[in-house]
Amino acid sequence: MAAKWLNSVDVDFGVQFPRLSMRAVHGFVRSLKVEPQDLLGLVAVLDTRNQVARITFTTEAYTSNFLSQHSGIVRTELEGKEVNVVIRDSNIPEKFVRIAGIPQNLDLGVVKTRLKEFGTIIDARWERYRVAEDDVLYPVLATWMIVRMTLTKNIPSYITIGSYRAMVKYEGQKPTCRLCDDETHFSYNCPTLRRNKEPIIVQKPSNKMTKKTETVPEKPVTLPLDVDPMVSKALLECGLQSSLSGGTPNLEISPTEQPVKSTDDPPRQTPPAQMIIPETQPDDSEPMTISMEPVEPNLGEVESMETDKTSDHLKVPTVPQSKRFKPTLTPQNSRPTLSTSQPKKPFK
Repeated sequence: MAAKWLNSVDVDFGVQFPRLSMRAVHGFVRSLKVEPQDLLGLVAVLDTRNQVARITFTTEAYTSNFLSQHSGIVRTELEGKEVNVVIRDSNIPEKFVRIAGIPQNLDLGVVKTRLKEFGTIIDARWERYRVAEDDVLYPVLATWMIVRMTLTKNIPSYITIGSYRAMVKYEGQKPTCRLCDDETHFSYNCPTLRRNKEPIIVQKPSNKMTKKTETVPEKPVTLPLDVDPMVSKALLECGLQSSLSGGTPNLEISPTEQPVKSTDDPPRQTPPAQMIIPETQPDDSEPMTISMEPVEPNLGEVESMETDKTSDHLKVPTVPQSKRFKPTLTPQNSRPTLSTSQPKKPFK
């Protein structure tokens, strides 16, 4: 595959505000001991957020020799401030990936193996404290590991390296969710969290066993009414009790069937109640029969009571002595009176 930018090298000065002048950029290239006859062009790259200058050399051999000597990170002072300058091939989109959250004694082979799926690793090193600027700082490794690599796809903001959850940052990175590595949301509104899930109402199937019941139509039983009334009454009561207890069906009388009077037998008349006195006489005498007839009591004459309309309506009306009820004495409702009182027998 032919190179897009032939014999070209990019010099990245990072984000600078205010931006460096082109005089400062030319001074930095002269500090790298580049001869004017070896240089073809020096232009600014405007399609990036960082301030980048692109150097084009005359020959491919000089370009390869320059990258072998100066590629990587070069720390220098430009316009009175310290600047970390990155020198790389223009045809390789190199990135300097910063990784935090892993121990300093972790094998670099574990890191390279984990990042292999995102591109090609060129170099990996730990960042150190600037001991020359401050005598208090220890000359030890710092927080970030810097991995120089060419990317083929985006690296999530958080990845697992070994048994550690590491944070990853680099220029042009698309931030992702810390929980599910999705680029459309962040961890506070991640749908995998329980509080962000919508409640799902699950209806449980009913396990109730339904019993099929068959109703048997009841046929009414018709009884003729020309039998003895006492027998009919007993049969009806027996049918009612059995229907309440769940036994035989109810005894019903069809309203269309009326009792038929027999023309052969004359209607029987119920004789009056009679009481037979037990035998207290000799066997030759006939038993005596006593007939009991109902007797209506004579209540006497009832006179109507009329109240005085002129009297006070709040006064309780009284009946005059002359208009009070006087019962009529008859032989039936009168009782004999004893003319003389009989002396009581002493208690023994």
